[in-house]
Order: sequence, then C-alpha cells, then structure tokens
Amino acid sequence: MFENASFGQYIPGDSFIHRLDPRVKFVALMVFLVAVIMCRHPLAVLIMAGVAVFNVFLSKTSWRDAMGSLRAIIPLVVIAFIFNIFSVSADHHILVELGRFKISVESITQAMTMSIRIMALILASNTFLSLTTSAMDLSSAVSSLISPLRHVGVPVQDIGMMMSIALRFIPTLMEETDTLMKAQSSRGANYDSGGFMQRMKGFVAILVPLFISSFRKAEALAEAMEARAYRSDIKRGKLNPLRLQAKDIVYFVGFSLLCVGIVLVEKIALA
Repeated sequence: MFENASFGQYIPGDSFIHRLDPRVKFVALMVFLVAVIMCRHPLAVLIMAGVAVFNVFLSKTSWRDAMGSLRAIIPLVVIAFIFNIFSVSADHHILVELGRFKISVESITQAMTMSIRIMALILASNTFLSLTTSAMDLSSAVSSLISPLRHVGVPVQDIGMMMSIALRFIPTLMEETDTLMKAQSSRGANYDSGGFMQRMKGFVAILVPLFISSFRKAEALAEAMEARAYRSDIKRGKLNPLRLQAKDIVYFVGFSLLCVGIVLVEKIALA
C-alpha cells in the first residue's frame, strides 16, 4: 500500500535544491504557500504551479518520487473539485442545472483552480522538505529559526528534538502499517469491501497493534536516551553547523520576488 509513498522519505542528492540551506528552503516554502493562497485568478495559480514544477527540475528528483505525494491526496483533490463546482453561484454561462445546484463555466474554473492550488502546495512542500531535506537538517533549521524564542522560555531544543524524532519515524510507521495490513489480510481482514462498520472493524485490527508498537518504540527510545545521559538543558554543538552562503541569499531573494511579483501583478490586473 505504501510502496510508492514518498512522504517523509529523504532522497539523497547533489542538486541545487539539495545544497540550499534548509532554513532558506523552509522560509521559501512559507512564502510560496502564502503567495499561492493569495492568488485568485486561474492564470496566476497556474503560474505558481509552474514555479513548483520548476523547483522539481532544480531538485533533479524523478517524477515518480515527486508525484508520490500527489497520489495520496487524489481523494482530497476530488472532494475539493466537487465541492467547488457546486458551491460557486453564477447566473450566466450555466452548463448544467440540477435543481438547486447549477454547474457553470465559472464554477468549473473555480474548481480547477482550487485543485491546481492544492496540488501545487503539496508538490512544493514535497520538493522543498521531504525529498531534498533530511530530518536532521529540517529539525536544525526549525530550531535555528525559532532560537530567539528561547529568551522567553520556549524549549527550542526540545521542539527540535521532537520534530526530528517524529520525522524520523514516519517512514518506519508507514512500513510497519503496510506489514500489519498484509498480515491481517492473510488472516481474513477486509478493508476494501463491505459496509462502513465492517471496514472500520478491519482497520481496528491495524490500529490497535500499531499503537502498541508505537508506544513500545517510544519507551525503548526514551530508555536509550536516558542511558546515554541525554539532557535537553545542555547546549550542544553541531557537526555541520548551518551557514548561509551567497547562493542561498540569491535564490531566496529571487524566489521571493518572483512569488510576490506574481501576486502583485494579479492584484493590479484585477483592480
């Protein structure tokens, strides 16, 4: 079930995106998310999707890996498309009328725009973080970005450690879930047919052992950290400290200006 899933799986590489500072990738992703959400015109959203695709080329990852996360959100995209195609009201350019529900050119355009927006968001997130940034680099980036909060008592190092552990165990839990589903299927568990309650009973056979296994892993990890005298209040050095380079600054400035420029041009055009 999860053989082709790429969420949470880091793929080592030497591309331009791989070599970027993880802090730059994280903040650039936030800029992209805000920009694509602010865009309303279909052409502007399509251009933002093109920007996400261009970053896939810069990351030199295969399209199978890049699109792996999109396969998981196909149901969400379909639901968003159906919801928008019936929720946009229009009194002209009506194509189909089903009682109180009307399907118009405007509603189809809005539904397609929302679907492209969702796919662009997931594709950019997958490219910037999951595929090209290791869990350790990502946790280091988050810890560095929120480090000023330590002056007001926020446990920055604990947050970074928890984030690193959570990201590290995502592929492990996915693999274990797949193993449990195959094992339970061999014992007659059914997940794809029958009524709603029958399917839920099938998933209970997965969730219970998965939770038990997760708690056991958490307990073993806590005992291992305690045996190694781990303390969160001790400041630690880093083997590879994060340092901004010229290429990081140039990319971030250019990428941010591009995203902001697309939003401003759209706003001026629609004014």
